[in-house]
Amino acid sequence: MRLRKTIRLSFLLSICKCVSIFLLLLVPHCNCATFNECFPEKYNFICGNPNDFLHQTGITLENNIIDRARLQLLDRKFNGGSSGGIYQGNHNTYFIKQSNVFTEFIGSKLMSLIMGKKCTPVVKLVRDQIDCIASTKLEKFKTRKELESKKRFKRQKLVGEADITVAMDFLGIVDRHSKNMGYIKLRSKKLLAARVDFDASFAFEIRPRANAHYQETSNHMNLNLLYLSMQTYPEHEVRKAIKNITDIPDEKIVTTIFECWATFSQMGYAISSESCFNLARKLIERKSAFNAILNDPNAVNYLSLQEDPVFNKVFKELKKSKQKSRKRRRYN
Repeated sequence: MRLRKTIRLSFLLSICKCVSIFLLLLVPHCNCATFNECFPEKYNFICGNPNDFLHQTGITLENNIIDRARLQLLDRKFNGGSSGGIYQGNHNTYFIKQSNVFTEFIGSKLMSLIMGKKCTPVVKLVRDQIDCIASTKLEKFKTRKELESKKRFKRQKLVGEADITVAMDFLGIVDRHSKNMGYIKLRSKKLLAARVDFDASFAFEIRPRANAHYQETSNHMNLNLLYLSMQTYPEHEVRKAIKNITDIPDEKIVTTIFECWATFSQMGYAISSESCFNLARKLIERKSAFNAILNDPNAVNYLSLQEDPVFNKVFKELKKSKQKSRKRRRYN
């Protein structure tokens, strides 16, 4: 009996080994390179073909590109901060316009990384029209200008305003007029803050509500926009919004911008990897500055505000307005 059991056990073990070897042969060996291997100094790529690295991380560059010829023109105008045409695809409606593809495409990708796709449109590069982007239509989105014309707007509960404002502060998005800013109606009858149009991204030194273009020599450590938000919204909301940004790993920012550069290259745009890596470095350093304020709100340096009389005036007005609203809440 013992001999039979031993023989059966040996037979079963042999079968298991054969099955294991067979399964190993079926599964291809992965030579996947890690982020640290491909970006040893964080701001340079050494792993050969960018497409191979991005593909293994689940990113397909073709998903960032669209052909206008395959879309159906619905209208030549649309509501927003820029002029363009409305086109219908198989699954989405697109707003196509001429733009600064560097700021628009990268800005939209990073805003989506911070805020998610619910309140941020997906932006693609148009293959058959130079310097054009295609932005998906946000579901249930209304611009602030549209909503302000309705008396019911003031009765709605607004959510996410501090989150998206601080995200714009971080990315240096300065054109915040009523055609770019808006809200998405939620099932709970709340309005979620959202925005479209990312052409004026990375304007770190520009005064609020002004249009601008990214300059590589700009001072990315200028935090004037964030200072204004700290006077506009409750402290706990601002701190939560800052933490949402500082929790994003550096490699996510680098990979996102690297994906944008690889897409530019595939489209034939003469945008250097150095420019993209320089922007990634600036944003990571800017993230550290935001984190310093999160750890110590009193560590804010107001020197830049004092040197700019126009900005200083706006800042003081917002500060007074915030103090008045606090007094009203106390008496009520």
